[in-house]
Amino acid sequence: MRSLVAAAEAARLDAAIQADCALPPLLLMENAAVRLWAALSSRPELALRPGAPPAEEPLLVALAGGGNNGGDALAVLRQARFAGRRRLAAVLAADSPGEAAALQLASLLAMGIRLVSWAGARAEAKGLIAGADLLLDGLAGTGLRGPLRGAVAELAAFAAASGRPVAALDLPSGAGDGMEAGRLVLPARLTLSIEPRKLALYAPAFREASGEILAIEGVFPADAVLRPAATLLEDGDLPRLAPRPAAGAHKGERGRLAVFAGEIGALGAAGFAVRAAQAASAGLVGLYARPGLFDRISGDPRALGGAVVREEAALAEGLAA
Repeated sequence: MRSLVAAAEAARLDAAIQADCALPPLLLMENAAVRLWAALSSRPELALRPGAPPAEEPLLVALAGGGNNGGDALAVLRQARFAGRRRLAAVLAADSPGEAAALQLASLLAMGIRLVSWAGARAEAKGLIAGADLLLDGLAGTGLRGPLRGAVAELAAFAAASGRPVAALDLPSGAGDGMEAGRLVLPARLTLSIEPRKLALYAPAFREASGEILAIEGVFPADAVLRPAATLLEDGDLPRLAPRPAAGAHKGERGRLAVFAGEIGALGAAGFAVRAAQAASAGLVGLYARPGLFDRISGDPRALGGAVVREEAALAEGLAA
């Protein structure tokens, strides 16, 4: 099982680690950048062809907002430069970046990495995006409140329309807790998720936009105290939660399941649940319904697949049987 945290918990953890470990924010950002580049450098979009000239090296373009997520993207570019990559550039959405992003920009400028303003050189920025082998999405992260706006929204919309592959840092820009489908999100082929993983990645509104989710471990202490918002079940959890019964096990040894029927007009879900449980080899399946639904359900054997139907008043007796 993997803990999933809300954005507020991620912010609390970040602040707690900085305080408890006497860790300056830029040092934590650099720690993340080292691990993010290590994961990115092995991706096929950035693979180096043996013997290819530097001019044919894949082009990595960071899309950087003014916050810490933008600072992370810029720090990854520096790590790529230290690793010997030369075809690097950043498109900047903010004219007035925050302190961390501004310090990262100064470092990239000193190293000669190409920096282009979306507001001041839009044609050049569009050309970089259109020619990128991979876009690194650092426009907006877990600190986002509400929809993308202004230059960030314009840049995200153009990047999405470009069709170029995107790697998101932590979350696709535009995704966040409690946000509904239909708003602007920059879809990612890959999301580099700094552990602990964010709950919004698995929300129905954003799961498809998150693409492949790759865990980035080691940025925070492995034993950090978390307040998870949810738990993600993974393949390795299933044998413990649903052990395979012995080949000769009879129905009394294959588990019991109680299904509660819903409202009139929405009873199909109860039938699906019953049939799914039977297909999964549950030993005994009971379907419980309120008196007003009991007669309607018990007269539809096709929906029940042989399940025992009882009124809810008989639940305690049924579970104890």
